[in-house]
Amino acid sequence: HDIIVTPAVYLLDREVIRTGDPAQLALLVCVAVVFVLTLALGATALVRRRAASVGGVIAAMTVSALHLAFAGCFYWMLTNTDPLILGFGLPASARPLVVLPLLAVGATGVLVWLLVRRWLRREGGRRPWGLLAVAVASVVFLGWLVSRGLIVL
Repeated sequence: HDIIVTPAVYLLDREVIRTGDPAQLALLVCVAVVFVLTLALGATALVRRRAASVGGVIAAMTVSALHLAFAGCFYWMLTNTDPLILGFGLPASARPLVVLPLLAVGATGVLVWLLVRRWLRREGGRRPWGLLAVAVASVVFLGWLVSRGLIVL
């Protein structure tokens, strides 16, 4: 009951950390940059009241915050857990981490819905390319997490 048996940490170590696969690292850096920029630019737009779609900006910021919180908590857990436990899986205390990506799935759904609605209605005069970038980055990151077994149910 102390360990969640999963190959997730082994796969992460093998495919990203030890091999330093440039494609994996580039993907992670790109989505992280999109999420950090979304938080910074979204906060600026909301403070200056320049957001064409306040709901879309808030949804994009929520998605970004959830993904960055998951990545930060996961990193903290990896660096503060006995390596012997990580050899078998994740500590049982990591189980609440699964909530963050699942919330991100819901927030991404809301963001995509807002994007489609705005795109079809042509609201705001411009196409929401920034919001679309966040939605794509979120879907890519969620797919990456699922393919590595990092979302443990």
